[in-house]
Amino acid sequence: MMSEGPDAPDDDAEGIPLIEGWMFGRLLFPLAMEEVQRVPPANDDEG
Repeated sequence: MMSEGPDAPDDDAEGIPLIEGWMFGRLLFPLAMEEVQRVPPANDDEG
């Protein structure tokens, strides 16, 4: 069995994510679109 005491992890407690993956994507999408419009495309001319 695991160690017992005040520093022992709770077996009942699971990590509850504060933000889901799709929420994170929706949060960052407007920022990403602004960055895409701000940064000029790379020049790939290699003669």
